[in-house]
Amino acid sequence: MRRMGFGWKELLTGTWRDGEAARLPDVQRRLRDELVLELAPLDVVSGRHGDRLRTAADDRMAIRQQWLRLDDDTRARLADVPVTADELLARIAQLAQSLHAIDRDIGEAGTGEIERRAAELRARGQQLDEQTLALLDRQRSALAEFEARRGTLLSQLDRAALALQNLRLDVLRVRSVGQLPGDGGSHATEQARAVSRDLAYLLDGVREAERL
Repeated sequence: MRRMGFGWKELLTGTWRDGEAARLPDVQRRLRDELVLELAPLDVVSGRHGDRLRTAADDRMAIRQQWLRLDDDTRARLADVPVTADELLARIAQLAQSLHAIDRDIGEAGTGEIERRAAELRARGQQLDEQTLALLDRQRSALAEFEARRGTLLSQLDRAALALQNLRLDVLRVRSVGQLPGDGGSHATEQARAVSRDLAYLLDGVREAERL
């Protein structure tokens, strides 16, 4: 850590993540990668939703760094910003994990695959009896439910990511302008907190459905 530019005081007090050395691009990438692995398993981080999680972690780190550069009075008035950013990042990680689980469960299957199998059986001259039709219908219903849930989660992932990006831009604007906007900087924070609360309810419902 010393070779990366961190001072003894930063290392001993645990503030090294907020120091100047932590803003170096290579160090930021390492810290970002460590953060995402704390939030989600490696298979999720390496999967199709890993990039969204890494981008969200970048936003969260940028928000904290910009917030720390504000003067004491402004930081005090925007005290909820880092907490809200952490909450949103945690929600995004949970959404990524839920989506990864759905993608894994669905696999390569889909309603198109079911229709292809039915057409293949007919082409072979095999009659689709009632039992076979019932099984295909059950598969269609199950897949339709999975795909609907996946669509909802993807929509909420987009919403959470956008809220985090807006929060990042607002904190940057406050720092650049040197003063709080007319709403005291609370609008973006309140929006982000509302998104975080909504996602908490959604994810509770997803986990309850997964237990059934």
